[in-house]
Amino acid sequence: MTVWLKNWSSRKGGNCLLIATDFYGEEMERHKHDFVFRNEEGEIRDRVKEIESWIKSSRNFLLLSGEGGIGKSRCCIEAAKRDEMTWINLRGLNIKNPQETGQVKKKLERILKAGMILVFEDYQEYRSILSEAVSVVLQKKAKLLILSREPDSPRRELKSWGQIPLEIHLKKIGNIPEITPLDDSFLLSQIVKISEGNPAIARMAVEHFQMTKNLNGIKDRYELLNSVYQNIEERMPEILPTLAKMALVRGMSGNPFAEYEERFREVLSAGQITQEGDFYRIRPDILNDHIVKKYYFIPYVRARFEESVEEFIQTKAREMLTTLIHLNQKEACKVILEKSKELDTQTVIDLGLAAYEKFEDRGFIVKSLGEFWTRVWELEDPDPYNSIAHLLHRDLSKREEAARCWEKALSLYERKRDELGVAQTYYNLGSVEPDGGNSEKARQFYRWSLEIKEKLGDFQGMIQAYNTLGKICRREGEYERTIQFYEKSLAITERLVDFQGMAQTYGNLGSIYSQKGDWESAIQFYEKSLEITEKVGELKASADHSLCLGSVYLQKDDFEKALHFYEKALKTFKKLGNLYGISQAYGSLGSLYSRQGEYEKAIQFHEKSLEIFEKLEDIPGMAKTYNNLGSVFRRKGDWGKAIQFYEKTLAISEGLGDLQRVAQIHGKLGSVYYSQGDYKRTIQFYEKELEIKEKLGDIHGMAKTYNNLGLVHSKRGDIGQALHFYEKSLAIKKKLEDIHGMAKTYNNLGIVYRRKGDWGKAIQFYERDLAISERLGDLQGMAQTQGNIGSLYLEQGKLEEAEKLLLNSFATFAELGAKPDAATAYGALQDLITKYRRQDDEFGMRRVEKAIRSL
Repeated sequence: MTVWLKNWSSRKGGNCLLIATDFYGEEMERHKHDFVFRNEEGEIRDRVKEIESWIKSSRNFLLLSGEGGIGKSRCCIEAAKRDEMTWINLRGLNIKNPQETGQVKKKLERILKAGMILVFEDYQEYRSILSEAVSVVLQKKAKLLILSREPDSPRRELKSWGQIPLEIHLKKIGNIPEITPLDDSFLLSQIVKISEGNPAIARMAVEHFQMTKNLNGIKDRYELLNSVYQNIEERMPEILPTLAKMALVRGMSGNPFAEYEERFREVLSAGQITQEGDFYRIRPDILNDHIVKKYYFIPYVRARFEESVEEFIQTKAREMLTTLIHLNQKEACKVILEKSKELDTQTVIDLGLAAYEKFEDRGFIVKSLGEFWTRVWELEDPDPYNSIAHLLHRDLSKREEAARCWEKALSLYERKRDELGVAQTYYNLGSVEPDGGNSEKARQFYRWSLEIKEKLGDFQGMIQAYNTLGKICRREGEYERTIQFYEKSLAITERLVDFQGMAQTYGNLGSIYSQKGDWESAIQFYEKSLEITEKVGELKASADHSLCLGSVYLQKDDFEKALHFYEKALKTFKKLGNLYGISQAYGSLGSLYSRQGEYEKAIQFHEKSLEIFEKLEDIPGMAKTYNNLGSVFRRKGDWGKAIQFYEKTLAISEGLGDLQRVAQIHGKLGSVYYSQGDYKRTIQFYEKELEIKEKLGDIHGMAKTYNNLGLVHSKRGDIGQALHFYEKSLAIKKKLEDIHGMAKTYNNLGIVYRRKGDWGKAIQFYERDLAISERLGDLQGMAQTQGNIGSLYLEQGKLEEAEKLLLNSFATFAELGAKPDAATAYGALQDLITKYRRQDDEFGMRRVEKAIRSL
């Protein structure tokens, strides 16, 4: 079959392209029953309507994921039947060897027009040409619908192009009887149980029953697949070797079973040999993979496997590796890789990338295939350089080698006048700059990328660039510029009606306002992001935003609301079975209980978190939890255990090269020694912390460390040094517009001038602190500062001025339930009563006593 573009009369009577009867062949016959509505989370959603909505939107990319046989192809068929569109399936381009560089791109550049929809079926088998397809889709302003068993890999690929796809994940079907309209209720219940919510398995069960008249002893999908296999093995054992080879290489050209045609189709009616032109393959993929597993690997790896590999290694290495990756057969993959070393460069690179993506085991890949990434320099196509650079940067930590690859890709994209390729490579070069992209050179790369994307109208690319520039400005304390970039990103996502993008940008805005100390604005934006993610059913994102809201409320000391959001996040993560999220939620609850002084509860939650991170072998997560446990023991006053856990964190962080965490732990250790009164060691740790933060350009962190150095010097009685460090901290906080931080430093400056005996300046700084607290509605801060000023007036003998402030302080602390602070204020009031008594002011003394009783 050479012509794939055909007119097809839609229900609306117009011309549209649907190659369903040609491309899908018997797939259409197998799906003649009505399409199934999907029951997910108790809400009926017609996924076809979601695809139709995407077709009408301005979004370029849709990622449709779900396990094999769950109905991804069927969704595409139904969407095409319901609308007028030009719909091209990538496999329908009839390219004999699509992996050969440039073939796909050349054909697509000829036929793809604006508004057309390109369907990328079987991502796992054709992943090596996705980059070419994305490039043409963006240039032509067309659309790309990717079907994949798992979303992570194609999502990463699209992200490397600056694109955030709309995502639809097909889950198990809640109402299987809709696709198996049978009269026998017992048989129907059997099929529902066997299918486990998968329509392809349900159809196989029906067909297997029709053929064998028996489903006895078949309890689940695995037993059904076994029964299908045994049926073939018993009735036509002579075809099994050829059938297994067809399954291993994911299809064959010509009809290898022509002499058995009629009998063969009877035997295999519970799976099917589908025909696409002169290409034959086993459907569904679940059956295809099961045949390979049974024939080659159960009960052990058989010699026949290596014989088949030898037969097909020159022509079908990619297809064989895809099958083995699906089956998680690592040792068998090793055989393919070892025998592929002498193949052409593009194939070796494709195999290496696919294997690394699956196993993430550098030693295994290098031992089997060698350092395959070094062979990219034999090619003159930019896309492989781009893919290899991402591997080098993201997974192998080879920053300089990644940069060289992207520089080569840039020159090749420029030579081809591929502006989108140039724009995204500029972006990638920015990301590979040292220190996470903080340098001016990185900013320049991002700006060049943004200029091209704005010119081309690449909205998703613009969103990516705005968010990244915002992130850089945030790191460097340029908060207003950060907000401007995030607001530009938000404007585009709102224009595109991109709910996922809107939620992400609202979350970014919540984060920056939280960092500024503007809790109310932070809560407002996090609530918007949470509202959207809950509305569209993005449960993981909802849980993430719940954690963020809990953290803001924790910083506000609103423990009740913090607990509500942390428990909400934990419930959602448990529902999803997301172990990493569960561990995060446990850690957040541990921090909450630590702040409330419930140390045993805090330790229990942090230990639960640690147990999961250990199970996941998540080293950074373990370091974070050791840090949290150190903080609990520090609050508890167990200095020895606090130091022990902090040192564990420090050792891991240094090994990972996580300088941010290394700096943080030096600060934490300094705080422990401060609590022990060892000010010399405290200063040593704080100075080391400051040195690292200066290296990282962490302005916000530097301000905090300057403040801590001021505190320890003040405690030592070195007033000059204390003022020096507080003023440096204050200067940064003013630049950052960190209102909460400014208030804290004003308070500290007040304390220093009070110790110095300069009561006028002390009151001046206390009043600045009080003004900020009043402006923010920070009752705790207001009460603290009123108590400080009141105590100072008390020392000066200004008893009436002290009386008003100390009573207000005590009343507020009592209302907030802050018992230790209320006790401190009560003690100051008792001192006030004593001073009234000494001055023989009976009226003042009685007035204060009456006021205390009323409170």
